[in-house]
Amino acid sequence: VEEITELLSSLHTTGLIVFLKNNHTPGNSWVVARKGVLLTEVNGVLFAPDNFKEYRDIASNTGIISLYSLSQLFPQYSSDMLVVFLQYMELCQEISQDFLTFTNLMIKEEE
Repeated sequence: VEEITELLSSLHTTGLIVFLKNNHTPGNSWVVARKGVLLTEVNGVLFAPDNFKEYRDIASNTGIISLYSLSQLFPQYSSDMLVVFLQYMELCQEISQDFLTFTNLMIKEEE
C-alpha cells in the first residue's frame, strides 16, 4: 500500500490525477482520474444559477448544505469523497454543528 500511495502522490504532484489521501486508512483513499467530470457533475449543480436547468435548491440562505442533502443529490458518489474533493478544490469547508448553533445559523433542537 505504501508504494502505491507514493506512486499516486507522484501522479498527483504532476497534475495527472487528484489523489485524495486518507491519512488514517490509506486503503480508503480516492483517486480522481477525470476531475472535469466531478467539476461538471457536482460543482455545476451546486453552483448553478437559479435560471439554469441544473439548478437545485438545496442550500439554505446561508449557503450551508447538509451531508445528507449532498448524499441524496449525488447518490452515485461517496459523500465523504465529495466533501474531501470539494475541500481540495477549496469550494467547501466543514463546519461543526456547535459552530452553527453558536452563530445562530442553526436552531438547536430542544432536548
